[in-house]
Amino acid sequence: MLGDSNLGILAAWPAAALLVLGSAAWGVVSGARSRRRAADVLALGVGAGALLLLSTQAGNVNHGGTRGMSRYALWLVPVVVPALAGLGQREGWRPRVLVLALGLLSLLSLFPGYLPARPERFLSPTPLAMWLWTRHPGVERPLPEIFAERTWGRESPHYPPGEESPGVLPAATAHCETALVRGDDTPVGRWPLQCEPAAKPQACRRTAALCYAVAGPGRRRFLPAPEQAAYRGDGLRRWYWTGAPDTALVRAMAAVRWADMGLVDPGDEDYFLAARHGVGRIQLLTSEGAFAVWFDRRRKEDAWVEPRVGAPSTARFVDPLAGRELARARLLPGAPVRLRLPPATPAFLVVVEDE
Repeated sequence: MLGDSNLGILAAWPAAALLVLGSAAWGVVSGARSRRRAADVLALGVGAGALLLLSTQAGNVNHGGTRGMSRYALWLVPVVVPALAGLGQREGWRPRVLVLALGLLSLLSLFPGYLPARPERFLSPTPLAMWLWTRHPGVERPLPEIFAERTWGRESPHYPPGEESPGVLPAATAHCETALVRGDDTPVGRWPLQCEPAAKPQACRRTAALCYAVAGPGRRRFLPAPEQAAYRGDGLRRWYWTGAPDTALVRAMAAVRWADMGLVDPGDEDYFLAARHGVGRIQLLTSEGAFAVWFDRRRKEDAWVEPRVGAPSTARFVDPLAGRELARARLLPGAPVRLRLPPATPAFLVVVEDE
């Protein structure tokens, strides 16, 4: 709760850290030493440590209730008060000016990000977190719950009964600079659709093992994710792929704005599918200029769909278990094309407007 780039107090309220450090520095410079001062520091340290230990017992780490930092990190804010009090009790005008300056800096640092009218922000990364995850992948390894929910922009795992949320694992940043993958006892496993699947080291292959795959010179590095006993990190049954896809397919999947995709209500699916036959259960995601449909295994031998588009588009059927393209078609407005589905394997259809 201290240094996390999303929930930590140092990232969310750096002025508080400056205040405490300023108080300590002033004490050193002024030569203030006393048993009472040492006892105060020890008491504050023990109290802060106890609060940090208690916060680690929470089952839900990536929660709402605050604009940014964890509500458990807010417990540490009272530690700032004795620091100010210690400065204010010193003789002379300089300590009091320092107290006033640090107090005002601390207060002003909360505007405008923490005005009461601001909504909660627990389903999107902070600018600092996104900068670290995309520009310096591997420098920070956040708790899996924090990374998965903030990159998907959705809580995991609960949606209405029978509907699976896409917001679990695997998860990745928009261009796969950092990806969180889950072991399933296979060499490659399941990967986010914006990533190129790659073989994992042995330690990351065992069932339920969570690892960060971070971009680097030449190849990806795999780093174990922090332990989080209360977060199971259930693997997705949809919206993943694996295998060894060719370069063209990897580029096509990476070009889709998966981070902007949102679930389509079943009652609105006909807006994207002009007609369908024998396709079984589906789930549909959409964003501006694109939509994707996941088809589960159970469907008829002669299953087909006719996608509906409002502009010239390209449709691709992909086998997620083999990581290969099954079919491709050009789609035009007002002229639906009937696309046949393979009968056994799961598949997903991606339709993107031509540039």
